[in-house]
Amino acid sequence: MKTSTLIVLVAATIVVGVGAAVVSTKGRAKEKSEVATDKVFPDLAGKINAVEQLAVRKGDKEFTFKKGEAGWEVADKGGYPAKAEKIVEIVRTLSQIRVLEPKTSKPENYAKIGVEDPGSSKPSSPDAPASSSTLLTLKDGKGDTIAAVIVGSTRWDSKPSTYLRRSGEAQSWLADGRIDVPESFTGWVDAQLPNVPRARMKSAELTFPDGSKTRVSREDKDAKFTVHDIPPGEELMYDTAGDTVGAALDYMAFEDVAPAGQVFPPPAGDDTVKPGPKGEFLTFDGLRVHVETVDKGGKLWAHILASFEETPTVEGQPAPEKKPEEVQKEVIDFNEKTAKWAFQLPDYKATTLRTTVASLLKSKVPAPPPSLNTGNEAQFLNPESPPQPVPNGPQ
Repeated sequence: MKTSTLIVLVAATIVVGVGAAVVSTKGRAKEKSEVATDKVFPDLAGKINAVEQLAVRKGDKEFTFKKGEAGWEVADKGGYPAKAEKIVEIVRTLSQIRVLEPKTSKPENYAKIGVEDPGSSKPSSPDAPASSSTLLTLKDGKGDTIAAVIVGSTRWDSKPSTYLRRSGEAQSWLADGRIDVPESFTGWVDAQLPNVPRARMKSAELTFPDGSKTRVSREDKDAKFTVHDIPPGEELMYDTAGDTVGAALDYMAFEDVAPAGQVFPPPAGDDTVKPGPKGEFLTFDGLRVHVETVDKGGKLWAHILASFEETPTVEGQPAPEKKPEEVQKEVIDFNEKTAKWAFQLPDYKATTLRTTVASLLKSKVPAPPPSLNTGNEAQFLNPESPPQPVPNGPQ
């Protein structure tokens, strides 16, 4: 082969190689550019109005929200009202969020970024959820899936980003922005119950299944609560001990909810459901609140109703906080929130409603344990001292 011909072939090879490298680089740049701008769900923005259901699964917990006549509600909880703004926010975020870069497609690595199938991994402790991920499934009115995504961990840099994986796909992604998914069911609803502060409370009475009672009252809103029926010779642990019961309806909230008819009255023959304490609370301005409870699997569930009771005006006493017509309006609003529902109360509030008179009394000083004085104390204080004989024991 002539030298000139060889030179021409080598030059052509170099040109082809450079051209291929340029094309490959452009391809990778184009691929990276597309990844940085692609939406996770490109078609969702045009289907937002068709979304009528949102199914949520986190660990072993599942619940579904549906769009009803009055707005979004929890289908699994008898239609209890949900936070519409939170659901709308989630749907809108999913329609806008964009992928930044691909992450793992290996199932064994999903848990590291929180995109494993919910419930697929073993909990680290009995109280921990089965997995950290949350599966969100958007559906239309017929129940057909519009979009489904497993939301994983949030990465906090200069701007937050979220690890996620489209349900049914192996590839996971890092996406821009944060999908703010509530950690528990109460984050999806207004879990606050009507608040009756201690400052308004005049009297409170707790009646227990065995017939015993805890009664506290006062005649002035600035006074401490008097605890009634203290046994002779006993005294309170401290002089404001009764305030615990008087403040029982302050900062009320719930952890779970169900239609009242599913919990009250407690079903006969079910050993896991037992009658709990009943409460009667009366404010200085005539708001009366009745609380009925059951112990269900160790958790206290309550049905709460309000009514108005005309209270006489006492000369020399300050006017009640609210006028009668204001309290009557409060009763209507109160019962609209509570009448149809049974609420699982937090443990701290359940403890308050289980307060007995005995629990408010000074603790008895426990009797000292049987004497261990055998005459051998010196032996334990000084191991080198000789053993001492035990009185009345073998010599």
